[in-house]
Amino acid sequence: MLDLAAHGGTAEWPVADILAARKFNLMLGGALIAPWQLADIPDEWLMATTTLTDGLPKMRAGFSEIEMLKAKIRSQHPTYRKAH
Repeated sequence: MLDLAAHGGTAEWPVADILAARKFNLMLGGALIAPWQLADIPDEWLMATTTLTDGLPKMRAGFSEIEMLKAKIRSQHPTYRKAH
């Protein structure tokens, strides 16, 4: 539980399964599976929900940061500002 409080994750399988089932159910909009049913869900489905809930927001944030940096570089470039 200390890992969960400090870092947001845990290696304790019952707690990890509860968190994974919660994430899966949240993504799909309802209470569809229980933590003990995770083993019955194909890995592709679990990975897809994890990607959409964790990976996609991080990727979007990364792209936004890149676009902000590009805009800053463009605004400071002496000839780009004048041409555009």
